[in-house]
This record gives sequence, C-alpha cells and structure tokens, in this order.
Amino acid sequence: MAARSGPRVPDEVWVHPAVQVAIANWDFGLASRLIRERAALRQDDMALMTGLSQSFLSMLEAGNRRLTSLDKATRFLEGIGTPESLLAPPFREQAPPTASAGVALPALGRHVVPPSVQHVADLNDLTAHAAVRSLQFTDEIAKTTVSSAELEGLESTLTRIAGDYVHAPLRQIFTDLVTTRDCLFTLLNGRQPLGQTRELLLLAGTSCLLLAHASQNLGDEDAAIAQLQTAWTLAEQADHNDLRAWVKGTAALIAEWSARRQTALEYTRQATRLTPGGETRIRIAAIEARAAARVGDRPTALAALEDLQRAREQPAPSDALTRFGGLLSFPEAKQEYYIGGTFALLGEHQLE
Repeated sequence: MAARSGPRVPDEVWVHPAVQVAIANWDFGLASRLIRERAALRQDDMALMTGLSQSFLSMLEAGNRRLTSLDKATRFLEGIGTPESLLAPPFREQAPPTASAGVALPALGRHVVPPSVQHVADLNDLTAHAAVRSLQFTDEIAKTTVSSAELEGLESTLTRIAGDYVHAPLRQIFTDLVTTRDCLFTLLNGRQPLGQTRELLLLAGTSCLLLAHASQNLGDEDAAIAQLQTAWTLAEQADHNDLRAWVKGTAALIAEWSARRQTALEYTRQATRLTPGGETRIRIAAIEARAAARVGDRPTALAALEDLQRAREQPAPSDALTRFGGLLSFPEAKQEYYIGGTFALLGEHQLE
C-alpha cells in the first residue's frame, strides 16, 4: 500500500482485538472511537481521512447515526486504511480463497445477486452477501428528492388557498393552484419513500380537486370534470378514501347543476360507501338531500337529512381533506344552508 500523507492509523492499532471485533461487527461508530483513541487522532483527522463530516462522525460515535449507505461505509473503511484481512467479504475487491471458483464477491456499490447456498463454500460469505444486498435495497428506497420542509410548505400553501377561496380573486386562486399542482407533479416524477409518495399524491389530488371547483365557478364544466378525473386517478394511486369521497361529492355538485341531475344521486351513493363519518359524511348527505329535492325525490331527500343528523351526532376527527379548512370543510353554517335549501326545494318552508 502506498504511503499516506496527512493523518494515518498506525499499524499496531489494527492488531487490537476490540478494533477487530468492531470492524467485524460493522459497528463503525465504535470502531471510529477505538481507532482514534489508540491512534491519538481527532475527529477532524478522521473526517479528513474518510471524507465524512466531523458532525456526522460525532453522531456516529455517539450511536445517534449509522453508516447504512454502502458507499459511505466503503469510504470510511478505505479512508482509514483498513487492512484487507480485516474486511468482511463484501468490502473486498477480490474474492477470498474460501469462495468457490467462478463466484466473485462484489465490490461495494455494485448491483449484486446473492448466490445460493449451493454455490458458496463458506456460509459466512453467503451471510455477508445477504447483508450487503439488504443494505443496498434500504439505501435505494430511502433516497428522496423531497424534503419534509417541502411537504409541509406545500400543505401550508393548499391550506391557505382553501381558506382564501371564498374571498380572494378567483384568477389569483387559480394561478396559485396551477403553480402548486405543477410543483407537486414535478416532485412525483422524482423519487421518494412510499409514505412521501402517498402524501404527494394526496396533495396533488387535492390541488386538482380545488381546480375542479374553480373551473366550475368559471363556467367550464368540461375542464372541471377533467380535473376531477385527474384527482380520482391520484386518489386511486394513493388508495385514499377521503380524497375519493371528496371527488365523488364534488362530481355530484357539478351534476346537480347540470342536465344530469339524477347522476348526482348516484355519485353521492358512491361517496357514502367511501366515508364512515365526520364532516365529509355530513357533506355527502347534505349534497344528496339537496340533489334529491331538486329532482322531486322527497323520500330520498328526507332519508339523506336523517343520515346527516346521525353523522352530526357522532363526532369524528378531521379527515385528510377537511384538515385544510376553508372550501374543503363543511361547517355547521354551511350544513344549515344545505338543509334549508333542501326544504325550500321540497316546498316545505317550515321545519317540523
């Protein structure tokens, strides 16, 4: 091995049993601390040798962080000059003598298909292969192009838009929604863990749902329906019933004011099957009651009002959509408006 310039680990450190055990167990935090103590090195020296930051090494040694990235683990071991004899098979460039002919153990960071037990002479080698493959997989699925701050910011933006919808100029609302939706679509084209993907799908679907309302308010029913179709697809991809229910409820609202009024009732029945309670269930019942009254179906309208009342009497936490508030909530004042509208359409202006 060529002589190293700068800080280095003396050869005698590598023969210490505790150092050897720490490396064998892939306990890189303990190995770093033991090596520094025996080599009289500072964390800054280790950072210079390994390419890892001093703050990361400090957390690694304290047990608050781990080297789960194969590339970083390799960089750490190579940077401190770990002798080949102490490296587990996955960290060696060449296959050890115990491996059977034709089976090359991987260099770290390459795609590896673990061999079967029958093709590996040493079971320890197979264990090492399996461990590396698991780490490779977790390293891949943990990668993300989305930060928690971005998600929180986008949710905050949609909350603001939903709240501003009833009083801000519609043009500004529409522009903000398009910008937010496009940002969400861009992030969804990146990569992120499944939990973040589901949240992005929900936020993108919510933005399209709000765009459907805005398009309808602007008198473009075709555009509204297109936005709802997109929101439904995103809800399906996220497997999110709250979003599904809101999409169906909004579709019912659009149908109620069109020539397809009977279709509105079918949409509300579909939505009812998707939401067990809470404000969303109250909203669906209110829409169904008014839509039924609009087509002269008094029994269905009264049954829907009874369903609304039952939902009111069973408090439930906010769901994934009503938490945004504003247009995406259904407060008591709006409930009473729909109830009054239902009785007015039925010609029953006095509540019993």
